[in-house]
Amino acid sequence: MQYWRLACTFGVAVIAAGCFASASSDQLGRRAAFDLGCNQGGMQFVQIDNQTTGVVGCGRKATYVESCDGPRNNVMTSCTWVLNGRIEPMEPPAAPPAPPTGPANHVGPPGA
Repeated sequence: MQYWRLACTFGVAVIAAGCFASASSDQLGRRAAFDLGCNQGGMQFVQIDNQTTGVVGCGRKATYVESCDGPRNNVMTSCTWVLNGRIEPMEPPAAPPAPPTGPANHVGPPGA
């Protein structure tokens, strides 16, 4: 009797976990490819937190937030990815500072 109670409890937990609504990574890939004008294979995905993902591709970057139209534990809830802000160009790496010119020990105004 104890065995069946444990099996039923475990089965309910597994079924409940499967009913958690979320947006798919495939959906995010298609949306980001369209927004960035990129091939899905040329993009990188960076998880920022549980509901936010950054996408980098084709010299641009965008941030997406998962948005659901109801509680996540409701089987009727639908989720999608929403662009959070503007699509930004990727900034090139900062150039190293230019080396100093002129004598290294010169002190005073130029030409002195």
